[in-house]
Amino acid sequence: DFLIGLTAGDRAGVGPEVLAAVVKRLEAEPALLRGCGWKIIGEVTAVAPGDPTRATAREAIETLEEAVAQAMKGTLAAVVTG
Repeated sequence: DFLIGLTAGDRAGVGPEVLAAVVKRLEAEPALLRGCGWKIIGEVTAVAPGDPTRATAREAIETLEEAVAQAMKGTLAAVVTG
């Protein structure tokens, strides 16, 4: 089975909103991924949109690094980030 890692990018951007829409669609139409699974990597709760900080940027980088590390280990087949 292939597992796709989903990240929201910077929580102060549009990523959490986009990720929520993607998850809603995948839950409604699981056949879209043709049998692949998915999991969310990192924190998803949004903060004040349009107000990125060093902390939210650092979290986005750390989350992406975690997703890439899992892909390099073979835990994830792909990574999609917002």
